[in-house]
Amino acid sequence: MSPVFYEPHNFSVDLFRKTRFLVDCHLFDYEESWYEEASETGYRPWDRTFPVPAKVNGLALAKFTPAQGGEFLGYVVQSALPIRRDLTLEWGPVFFEGGKQRSFWHGQVFHFGTQWLDESRNALERLLSKKTDEVFPVHVHVDAGILVQKVDFDIPGFGFFADEQNRIKYVV
Repeated sequence: MSPVFYEPHNFSVDLFRKTRFLVDCHLFDYEESWYEEASETGYRPWDRTFPVPAKVNGLALAKFTPAQGGEFLGYVVQSALPIRRDLTLEWGPVFFEGGKQRSFWHGQVFHFGTQWLDESRNALERLLSKKTDEVFPVHVHVDAGILVQKVDFDIPGFGFFADEQNRIKYVV
C-alpha cells in the first residue's frame, strides 16, 4: 500500500508537528513497489523508528529563535548527498508565515534578482513585528530524538550565492 505523499506546496506547520520528519521519496524509496507513484518532489512521513539516520534525505521539524527572543517553526534539510558541507543544513531552513513557506536561503540571486529575498525579509518582519536587524542571528535547533545528528546553528542573515564562484553572502 502506498503512503500519503506530500508536495512542498502542501507543507504546513501542522504537518511537521505531526510527522516531525518527511522523507524525500525520490532519493530514499527507489526500491519500494510504489516508487513510481511518487513525484520527484514528493515526500512522505518517516515511518520507522526515531532518530532518523544521517543517510536519509528529508526534512526535519526545526525551531527558529530570533536574536531578540521568541520562537517559530519551520524545517531544515537533512542531506546525505555530497554537497557543500556549509550548505547541508543551511540550504533549506524554511519558516512558516501565515500558511506560506519562506526561506532563509535564496540561491543564485545574481542571476534571478532579489525579489524572493525581499519577500522573505518582509515576511519575517511581519511575522515578528521587528526589523530584520533585530532578528539575526536566528538560532536553529532540531529537538533531540528527531535526527541522529545534533542540529544547532545560527543563521547570520538571508543567504545566497553572491557570484558565479558560489561565494556565500548573508544580508540582514
